[in-house]
Amino acid sequence: MLSGFYLFILFALNALFFGYVGIVDLKYREIDDKAFYCFIPIILILSIYSYFQNEIIEIVNIIIGAFLFIFAFFMSRSGFIGSADAFITSYVFFLNPYVLLIRHYVMPAGIFIIITSLLLSLLLIFKNIIINLKRVKYFRDITNGLGLLVKIYYFLFCETLNKEEFKKKKFYFVVATKSKKRIYANVEKEPFSFEEKGIKTDWIIAMYGIPLGFFIFLGLLLTYMMIFLKIILVF
Repeated sequence: MLSGFYLFILFALNALFFGYVGIVDLKYREIDDKAFYCFIPIILILSIYSYFQNEIIEIVNIIIGAFLFIFAFFMSRSGFIGSADAFITSYVFFLNPYVLLIRHYVMPAGIFIIITSLLLSLLLIFKNIIINLKRVKYFRDITNGLGLLVKIYYFLFCETLNKEEFKKKKFYFVVATKSKKRIYANVEKEPFSFEEKGIKTDWIIAMYGIPLGFFIFLGLLLTYMMIFLKIILVF
């Protein structure tokens, strides 16, 4: 059982780290490497302390964090996500070395935070659906001849935009035109300018570069709100 003081310290550290990382990610789609380096000593202290409190939980936490880092690292090498996202996902576990009791099931806090963050980011799907429904004529024209699963993927995770709209938007990546199709863009190497991409058509399907760090920050805040609310209700 976590003490209230220790829980508050964890919340303060998480809010400081992920708050900074999340806001920078939202504004620039870049992460300040110094933030990761500065928190390494804190992670080591937390890991040592947590190991002596409950060594099994800490070992599991480190294994999951390391596995997620490796998985995210290979995802970043392919360009599907940014390289900093590999560090962000692992830091969720390293900075939250405890478990949650949810309906009689024990779950590492990091897993709950990651799941909550992903669910929050999926809310963007509703926006994509509304936009694509309004422009279904252009969507069908661009996706003509594609398989059903690819069409569903574009419809849920991308937006149908015209050239002028795309020019005004930030952090969007073209994934489909009438002549070219792909599933994702290299989020670190992809040019943002419409002209740089050499696109001639007036309508395209584009994917929004999701700021993972920002959504993890939101998921973290929601998780700690639930924890503190549960403590208040108990007392």
